[in-house]
Formats: sequence, C-alpha cells, structure tokens
Amino acid sequence: MVSDNDFPALAVLPSGVCMSAQRFGFDEAALQRYDPALLPAALAGAALKRKVEFLAGRYCARDALRQAGHDGEAALAVGDDRAPQWPAGWVGAITHSHGTALAAVAPAALQAGLGIDVEPWVDAARAERLRDQVGTTAEWQHLPAGTSEAEWFTSVFSMKESLFKALYPQVRRYFGFHDAEVVAAGTGTATLRLTTTLSDACPQGAEYTLQLARSNDFVLSLCAVPAGHQG
Repeated sequence: MVSDNDFPALAVLPSGVCMSAQRFGFDEAALQRYDPALLPAALAGAALKRKVEFLAGRYCARDALRQAGHDGEAALAVGDDRAPQWPAGWVGAITHSHGTALAAVAPAALQAGLGIDVEPWVDAARAERLRDQVGTTAEWQHLPAGTSEAEWFTSVFSMKESLFKALYPQVRRYFGFHDAEVVAAGTGTATLRLTTTLSDACPQGAEYTLQLARSNDFVLSLCAVPAGHQG
C-alpha cells in the first residue's frame, strides 16, 4: 500500500483483504500515467478531474488484485448500477476523494463483501447542519474519547458509506443512512446494526464490524463481511 506520514492506514487487515492507495494530481501529466484502456466510453467527454479519479481508482483496484494473487488483467468494467465489475470469485471496493484513491479486494471465498471509504474531515458547522440526515441522537452519543463531534460525524458518514458498498452487491437495492446505526465504538473500530431488513441474508438487527484509520486530512473506513456472515 502506497502511503506517507499523513495517510490513514489500517493496522490489521481482515482475512484475505489486500489494499492499494495512490495520491494524484489533476493535470494532463497525471492522466497520462494511467492506462487509457480502462476509461469507459461514457467518460470520454468527462472533465479531467473525473477522468483522473476514475483511472486512479482502477489503478489501485488492479494493483490490489495483483497483491491478492489474481492472475491476469482485470477489465473492471462499469456495471449498469455504475459499480465496478470484479473478476469472478473476487469482491472489492474503490474510493477516491481530494487527490487520494484507494481500493480493497479479497477472494469471495473469504469475504462476502467489502466496502471502503475515505472522507476529508468535515468542519463543525457542516457537521451540525447535516447530522440529522446521517445519524440519530443515540449514535452521536457513541463519540469515542479524544474525538471531536465533527470528527465523529465524518467517521459515521464514512462508515455508513462503506457499509453500503459492502452490502449492495448482496442485497441489490439502495438503502440510506438511517437503515443502519452505530451501536458501539472504540479505538479504530465500530459496530453498525441494520435497522431495516435489506434481504434474507441481511435482516434487521444484523451487525457489522468496521475499522477506522485517521490522518490529519482524512478518515478511512473499511467494512469486511466474512463469507457466511449471519449478522
């Protein structure tokens, strides 16, 4: 995993999970560093920023797959739901924000779903304005020691994004921030519980453990759903 002193990195990865990260700029030189064959026709006329973000994410995904032992060049086409199409037998997720891209992958035999999200820290005013859209009073009370309310808001937002990415390939339906709630939080980990039944395999009450890492600029969350997870 490419990193520097101010890059959030998880201390321990779940079984079979490999990650890759990339910093990038928004210029033509950055665009030329990536394989143009990975850019779908639908993005041919997109803004430079969008193209670079997309290609950096795909670069990280391919790199993570190679680390994990995938043999061959994954096409990683865009599905009808705009999600990456992972090679048969693999699960993964991609995230990018403010010049940073990350991808996480794992064999489907070990992980049923993966979700990853990186978010820049939200300021206190924005956190206060959006908190009711993202969580409940009870969730904000799980504020870990040494964490500001704005930092906890950013962390909860990121974790719910990761949970969505991890579960969507299984449930094949969209769900919102209030369809899951934080019920426990500690140093670098938190537990989210579904408040809505999303599918037979993801019923109301099912719980998922997520990991968190932080830097001065970002919070990073990872949701790994082990194969056979029963909530």
